[in-house]
Amino acid sequence: MTRKNIFNVLMTCMVLGSMILLAGCAKGTTEYSDSGMTIKASPGQAFKIVLDANHTTGYEWQISIPLDTKIVQFDGTDYKAEDTGRVGSGGKEVWTFKAAGKGKTRIFFEYIRPWEEGKKPVDTKTFKVEID
Repeated sequence: MTRKNIFNVLMTCMVLGSMILLAGCAKGTTEYSDSGMTIKASPGQAFKIVLDANHTTGYEWQISIPLDTKIVQFDGTDYKAEDTGRVGSGGKEVWTFKAAGKGKTRIFFEYIRPWEEGKKPVDTKTFKVEID
């Protein structure tokens, strides 16, 4: 093998290695806010559902039907208020889930004031989930 061929092989390996590293870095937690889209994930992968909310009104999102934990597991939630400088501004609720096993399910949310028992939610969202 000539020096030129060795150089070409090494350069090809370096380029391919860099591409693999970059692809690995690009994999993050995918966020979904459109309940019309199907969430697709692989077992072990995390994903987030982002919902408009305004905790200053007392309303918050809750899971309204228990999860199928063989397929999806709840990992946590966080509220991020918008930085508008105005009192009463809304924000986003960020719900994190982990794909547990293969299958299809739905995640059902309702927007309620938790202390107001018996009242209908002011909004609902349903997200389809496919884990393969």
